[in-house]
Amino acid sequence: MVNTASGSGLLNPLPTQANYAAANAAVAAMTTVHALELRRLGVRVNCVSPSMVRTRLTMPVPGMDRTPPDGELDPRDLIVMAPLVAYLVSAGCPLTGQVLSVRGGSIAVNHGWSRGAQITKDETLWTVAELAKELAALPLEDPFDRLATAQLDKK
Repeated sequence: MVNTASGSGLLNPLPTQANYAAANAAVAAMTTVHALELRRLGVRVNCVSPSMVRTRLTMPVPGMDRTPPDGELDPRDLIVMAPLVAYLVSAGCPLTGQVLSVRGGSIAVNHGWSRGAQITKDETLWTVAELAKELAALPLEDPFDRLATAQLDKK
């Protein structure tokens, strides 16, 4: 499963947008809980969080209507999300319970409400093979370890 959330509620809650921020934080929390609950069934659950991409919601933001010259990668086009989603749903992807932020060619691991380590590629889209290699090298938090630690701390 791949859920989608926004950075609003995860990393940069916007004033006057409490409902939107809360809903996106809920999607991230639901991702972790579903990963914990569904692991025994072999289901992996992750979340992608696009940032500064061109959508109907972001079009009124100044500068979002600017596009690069023809032939250049547009870091604000939703296409930048596709390689990550393809990797997350691939049979060889080991990730589960992760919330990953995407901004142009950068992909960062989120830890709660903080951005963690990231990988960056400019000029071209990531490939699934590149993501498999590069994301494996990032320090990821295993939600199962976090749960076990929380349970031990209660005793």
